[in-house]
Amino acid sequence: MLALIRADWSKFKKEDHARYLNPGDFWQFAAKGLPSVSFDPIKKKTCTSCHESTCYQTSQDIDVNSIELYGQASSQGTFPHALNSWFKDQDIQKHKENFSTCSSCNNELPFSQKTVMLDRLPHVLCVGMNTGEKDSLPDLKDPNTVLGGVELKFEHISGEERSVKYKTVALVYSGGPSHWVSAVRVKYQKTATSKTAVEGWLGCDGQKDSCREVNGRTLNPKINSGAVARVLLNRVYKECENGMYLK
Repeated sequence: MLALIRADWSKFKKEDHARYLNPGDFWQFAAKGLPSVSFDPIKKKTCTSCHESTCYQTSQDIDVNSIELYGQASSQGTFPHALNSWFKDQDIQKHKENFSTCSSCNNELPFSQKTVMLDRLPHVLCVGMNTGEKDSLPDLKDPNTVLGGVELKFEHISGEERSVKYKTVALVYSGGPSHWVSAVRVKYQKTATSKTAVEGWLGCDGQKDSCREVNGRTLNPKINSGAVARVLLNRVYKECENGMYLK
């Protein structure tokens, strides 16, 4: 997965195309293999009697980087909302009786109340979506959202709300029956004599055994029609005096 993001596409070899005949499956497999050391969820309930909070940290799941939104699409929701809901809905890896009594006053905690606090979110998210569904999330048919990425807001374990920006670095869309094309965000030089690199999209079609530069004229209609099946998001960092910090 990280090799896919960091690949030097200027050295892309013809024999590598077979690896991307069905890039969606490859990305899903690679994402599931990423250790989720950066995902640290803590479930919290607040006692209605003494107002103390009882928290349990959930065990980390190596599949957390691979998110499937099939069947969760709603005309009322948004892409960031669906992702945030996915994190909040992860099961508590404790027996219910261990998360039902206040540790301070021993009163029963509310059965349905549950919030999630996060220490760190994953570095990479591989999101699978419905294709061609009329009830898919509205902004998943918006090129600005799909190509630009999303900003997720979550409650940190310190109690404050934080925002994390995820940038779209690649996507897979349907080019026809059993025909998948990947588009990867890359930096490249327009000409051999160019001194500065520009950022754009490289379309890799395993069926046609070719890679070519693509832009909004190619990608926007695919996004508008709901043909995008999988999006690869990378957490955004910014430079500062003390190194790198989370944007």
